[in-house]
Amino acid sequence: MLDVVRNLRAPEGLLQLPHMESGGETFDVEIPEGLRLSLVDLALTEAVPLAGAEVENRPAQGATGRLSLRVRWSYPVPMGQVAFRLRVYASPEGKPPPVRVSVTDPGSDRRMRALFEQDGPVDLAISGPLAEQFHDQVLARGGEIAPLARPSVAGVDDATVIAIVAVSIAVIAATCIALGLATFGAVLFFAMSKGYNIDDAGYKVAVGEGETRQEHEMVFNIRQPGT
Repeated sequence: MLDVVRNLRAPEGLLQLPHMESGGETFDVEIPEGLRLSLVDLALTEAVPLAGAEVENRPAQGATGRLSLRVRWSYPVPMGQVAFRLRVYASPEGKPPPVRVSVTDPGSDRRMRALFEQDGPVDLAISGPLAEQFHDQVLARGGEIAPLARPSVAGVDDATVIAIVAVSIAVIAATCIALGLATFGAVLFFAMSKGYNIDDAGYKVAVGEGETRQEHEMVFNIRQPGT
């Protein structure tokens, strides 16, 4: 229904009095007849420290007709910048689609909480050395590795090893805290209070292009029962 990108930055030049620049923009969207608002997703694509953006007046899930929402943004001056992508989804039942969120994306903990507030399903992705640390911590806390039932997955080459991790959302929250990601742990505990759990989890290691290549990724499918 809506997909817009904004990139805001401080004027060039260092001879400026340091301060926080802030503002907002209102976006209108028309939900066609027969559809209902299912999700509002605001993702930061670039942000320096202290910069941010959030939806101030998110319409209620299931809303119809002409809707208005406002994004409030801020960044430090000088040398400040914030960029975001705002997407609005609608469906006949008002059911939100799954959204992939990477731990390393700017503001990803706040984005995840906003998605959980709307009962949205989230695919939490963790890549690189952090994925290896998660893997080890999850196993240490009782998680289990089992062969993937599917023989192949679209977009994954033959040199990639994939497994399912049997684990609860409580274990992932505890792992976040243990690895210094306390804000993510708090968001996951919030999700638990709304009935979320880990529906499925995958771990893959790509090893197919040279002796030094070893790309790790973990994806946790965080869902409410029945979604």
